[in-house]
Amino acid sequence: MSSSLHGVYAPLPQSLSDSDSEREVTMDPICTNHTNGLKSAGIIFSGRQNGHIRLNNIKDDIHCAKTLNLKMSALRKTAFIFSIILCFLPIVIFLWILPCSDSLTCPKKISNWETTRENIELHGVINLVHGAFENNWNIILMYEGSFNNPRSMKNGIMSFAGTNGAVVWDFQQKSLPSEINCTILDVNGDGYNDCLVVDESGLKAIESTIGEVLWHAHTSEQTSIPELDMPIKINDFDKDGVGDLLAVYRKETSLVISGKNGLAIANIRLPSGCSYISNLSSSKNRAYIQYNCGRYQNSEIVYEISMVDLRAKFEGSQKQIPFETVDDKDNKVFYVTGDRKLLVENLNHCPHCEGVISLYNTNNTKLYTQSFKNAVIMTPVPFSVTSSKENIVNLKGHLHGFILKIWLWQDNSKKLSPSTRVYKRSIPVHNETFHLNQVSERVVLITLRENDTQVENVSDSDIYLICNGPEHDNCQPDHKNQQYSLMIADLDQDSSLELVSYSSTYEQREEEGYEAWHLISKLKVFRLESELPKLYDKN
Repeated sequence: MSSSLHGVYAPLPQSLSDSDSEREVTMDPICTNHTNGLKSAGIIFSGRQNGHIRLNNIKDDIHCAKTLNLKMSALRKTAFIFSIILCFLPIVIFLWILPCSDSLTCPKKISNWETTRENIELHGVINLVHGAFENNWNIILMYEGSFNNPRSMKNGIMSFAGTNGAVVWDFQQKSLPSEINCTILDVNGDGYNDCLVVDESGLKAIESTIGEVLWHAHTSEQTSIPELDMPIKINDFDKDGVGDLLAVYRKETSLVISGKNGLAIANIRLPSGCSYISNLSSSKNRAYIQYNCGRYQNSEIVYEISMVDLRAKFEGSQKQIPFETVDDKDNKVFYVTGDRKLLVENLNHCPHCEGVISLYNTNNTKLYTQSFKNAVIMTPVPFSVTSSKENIVNLKGHLHGFILKIWLWQDNSKKLSPSTRVYKRSIPVHNETFHLNQVSERVVLITLRENDTQVENVSDSDIYLICNGPEHDNCQPDHKNQQYSLMIADLDQDSSLELVSYSSTYEQREEEGYEAWHLISKLKVFRLESELPKLYDKN
């Protein structure tokens, strides 16, 4: 091996003088445990010549007795881990933190809330559909615009976020929707049921999460089919992968409608000999179909046919569909929870009506009854809370119950003057008279345990109606529209029940010196299971 390495360069620092460059340059040894530094390895730095370092006595085999220690200190480890966290933190923020806003893209727990909508009357059954996350439900309701609103598109269907009442979508239309059901059919196969809506123009399917129309029921010649009732789901007769629908048409026959595209694919006349047919229903496994057969003198008979026979008729069978008569002598409707059942009876025409509630046990023994004069009782809602030790203590054993709404008419009808404004316009006066009427809306809670029934008036509020005529005919809001204005459900699926309720009323305001009335509707969510213990604490 050569005694000098011309390929090794060591440039002089700028601060060194020519005399300094002649001095011996020393370096710290790589392996500090060697006694003589690099000399023990046979490497000697003897000086510089023309900017080169001369290495003398280099042995062919150089061995370092000590391995370098590559372990990090605790401080460096902490800094390293922190730097990795900083790298992933923006991803977490953009995916899970920033999207969580009022747009409801993140799951939230429900708290008590109330929202108010102007110039509409909410009505019909409360429907629940999936929200942005699977653990949250949204609320869908029909609405009717103020009678004095000149807009043509003043009616429709509206979806509210179950977490805070924000409007998710608003489908506006000219015709007044009469029925809506968001539990029957998943039209587009996204895993969520869509909403079927019946109105004057016929039947349509609306996508439940964004409010878009998927189809209108139609024939090969007509774009719509009026006079349809709300359908029921039947088997997939046309074998297109989506269940089909059966709907009463013009109260005299039935149509099989494709669930996938809304096309009417068969007209099947049900066995009847009836003046009309109505109220189609099916068994849980869809093996049988029942419907009411209207007879003369207002009598009805319930008929039942099998799905097998209906399908045979669809496929071209010439045989008459066999049917059976269902014994339906007792047409009273009982609402059941636990071992109790509640009967609601509404008598006579309002405002001179009477509502009666009667509570029975499983042996049909009457345990409690109460009547309300000049009142109508809405459809009650039964509920049951989880039988846990905490609930038994907090609720004093009252784990079952009913909640219902009552309208009680007040005797203070007032004729509105022609100058009165409703929805920013004077009321129509040609051959019509409008009266302002007041009712008291009372929410009643009935809670039950083995040998005790507790009845509480939860709330009382004033409702103002504007009626066309003094006899409370053609009123807005209408008690018929409020029949299903209560629901009990677990909106955020946290095993705790919430009460969903809505109400509508006219509210007086001053506008430019005129007496003015505005229609408003309120939708409320109340954490029922969390608030019930407070009721018993008061007692």
